Amino acid sequence: MPNLYLDANILMEIIFQRNKAFSCLETMQTADKIFTSSLSVHICMYYLEKDSPDLIADFQEILGEIFILDLNSNILSQAFKNYDFEDYEDCLQIETCLSGKITNFLTLDKKLAKNHKNLLNIVLL
Repeated sequence: MPNLYLDANILMEIIFQRNKAFSCLETMQTADKIFTSSLSVHICMYYLEKDSPDLIADFQEILGEIFILDLNSNILSQAFKNYDFEDYEDCLQIETCLSGKITNFLTLDKKLAKNHKNLLNIVLL
């Protein structure tokens, strides 16, 4: 797999060593380059600061291996085009991935996978 975009839930799975962490890491190893958004970093940091500040250094180390894509006004506008009035964050993630010309999106979110499968290759774990 050439490029792979990680949804925030993938990063959370890994950093908190949840049930599917190993599967996430295995899938990531198949990619040439790994990407995520600044939004995902923010989401993870929110929970790390709140629940597990001792894991922040580990998270920073993981981020050293990942290309971080920034949000911009174009992504925010484009996300509204696919917004279903239920989960704007999902739309932001998808649009960030598309703006980076990344065709593979890794997630644990079944609803996201179902709602956006026509836009890119969604790998659902």
